[in-house]
Amino acid sequence: MEQIFTGYPCAVIVDDILVGGRTVKEHDDNLERVLELARQVNLRLNPLKCKFRLNEVSYVGYVFSSDGLHADPSKIKAISEMPETTNATSLQRFLGMVNYMGKFIPNLSDISAPLRQLTHKDTVWS
Repeated sequence: MEQIFTGYPCAVIVDDILVGGRTVKEHDDNLERVLELARQVNLRLNPLKCKFRLNEVSYVGYVFSSDGLHADPSKIKAISEMPETTNATSLQRFLGMVNYMGKFIPNLSDISAPLRQLTHKDTVWS
């Protein structure tokens, strides 16, 4: 589906299409273009899964809004409530979740370097 909508005012993630705009008119114009292309290529959309004119959308761990892209508060909560790491595997799980939110954490690579070193095979956990 990404190839179908290349160059169109939308984001395609797996089988979802997100359409936005800075104004209601821009959103509606963008939506009209996307829906017209979907019709032309005979792409059927499930009306029960369609949502229109939302002020913000939580999707794949992020919140998309007119203010920009933000971390989904539920993901931040999930990270903060993770159990204490006790081995390399649980630390890797933690680092994976934190890295997913990395675009919102300045200098994450420098901050997490000591933790990444603990994931090396020669590290002994006690």
